Amino acid sequence: MTLDNRIEYLSLAMGNAKSHQASGYDHQDQGLVEFLNDLEEKLEVANLQMELLDVMQTMRGLDDVRKRDLERLTSRLMNVTEVSVMTPRHVQSR
Repeated sequence: MTLDNRIEYLSLAMGNAKSHQASGYDHQDQGLVEFLNDLEEKLEVANLQMELLDVMQTMRGLDDVRKRDLERLTSRLMNVTEVSVMTPRHVQSR
């Protein structure tokens, strides 16, 4: 599954969760609020991951570290720490 697909599915899940919340059912359901917050955080990080991927794909002369990082960026959703650790070594060397 591509990173674009993952972002699309997260967006759809957020829309569904928000529509469920807006429908009035379980208006006070803390579990739904936590789920929605988790989706929002994952979507924000996935968008950062996509931005970094876009920057890296424009770089010339990919070394082994960049190749490995490109593969990691496209293979799964990362957490904010993983993306923030990876970002400086690729954005500064641009």
